[in-house]
Amino acid sequence: MIEERIAGFNQRTFRRADVVCEYATWHWIEAGELSLLDRIKNEIRDGEVLDLGVGAGRLVPRLRQAGSGYIGMDYSPEMIEVCRNKFPDVIFLCGDARDLGRFPGNSFRFVVFSFNGLDYMSHRDRQRVLGEVWRVLTTGGYLLFSSHNIESILYPGRSAGPRYGLEEYSIIREDLRNSSYLCYYASQREVRRQLRAAGFEGEITCCDRDGLEPGCGLRSGWLHYLVKK
Repeated sequence: MIEERIAGFNQRTFRRADVVCEYATWHWIEAGELSLLDRIKNEIRDGEVLDLGVGAGRLVPRLRQAGSGYIGMDYSPEMIEVCRNKFPDVIFLCGDARDLGRFPGNSFRFVVFSFNGLDYMSHRDRQRVLGEVWRVLTTGGYLLFSSHNIESILYPGRSAGPRYGLEEYSIIREDLRNSSYLCYYASQREVRRQLRAAGFEGEITCCDRDGLEPGCGLRSGWLHYLVKK
């Protein structure tokens, strides 16, 4: 099945020692992430935070301060090991975002899936994850995530290799230095449609990597989205 092909291909990449080592050096946060976090800081400060696709812990210091409790989760055991070594007093779980069954419904005030983690799976699995996130969020809770933008002038398109999808979204192979990914690109319209289909009825806010409202001729390769349950 294409779902398992995509998931397996990307998981193998995220388990590679060189990829894990590179992620472990990252401590930056994008202006777009900061801008959207600042919008909701007072609404999430007393709630639990779930950090999906935590990687090697890039956002852990920031997100630990955002709520009253924090859990990081990733499907790469190697990434989780790095996190546990860097932050020994924090809870990190090895698990797949496609199945959040270990958490009861309405468990978290804030869920984050940063650095385009939602893009490394199939179209069907992506919708599955959004549904799971909606379930574990409290009413009035927020999801913050980023996703590659098919409308960007930086979209590699057909020249990047194998491509699966429709006009509003596409999955292409990207070869970056010594690593390769099967990566999902979507239009803003398609991302909003997916969020509504998953049950999110609240306002959807979108900005580019610099925290600016997306416009025509967009150069940002991915966008940040914030949606309220």
